[in-house]
Amino acid sequence: MIRKRVLANWGWHSNVLITVREGRVITAQYRFHNLITTAGLSLARDAILGVDSFEITEAAIGDNSAAPAVGDTALANERLRIEIIDKSVVDANTALTTAYVAPFEANTWTTEEIGWFGGSLDDEMLSRVLFSHAKTDLESIQIDRQDSFAEAP
Repeated sequence: MIRKRVLANWGWHSNVLITVREGRVITAQYRFHNLITTAGLSLARDAILGVDSFEITEAAIGDNSAAPAVGDTALANERLRIEIIDKSVVDANTALTTAYVAPFEANTWTTEEIGWFGGSLDDEMLSRVLFSHAKTDLESIQIDRQDSFAEAP
């Protein structure tokens, strides 16, 4: 119920840009839509009521390629949790959060999923996407999440 009301009235769009680099050279970029979970929508509601925090504090990567669903509350198989390193306002309706996977992290498995977490205990999954990449120890990955809000027509 809350999912339909928020999406119908707000026009919330969340997109992801993933940049893979070797040193300073960009070797690949991927763009895709980010699925907002029911827990994410509930956190937005609760933040409006002053009950909970809607701050995105962490991202996580995992190695399971199960399709994302609105009822997801965790990654299918989380392997690494990373802090959000930058938060900024892009324009009047858009927020940007950035996470970073260093060359020495996540080199022993193929990344298949990414999730974003927040809430008062930093343990509520706000959204989840699939992203398949076998990272090497020469690569870093920058994960940019862009959330845009607008009144629906």
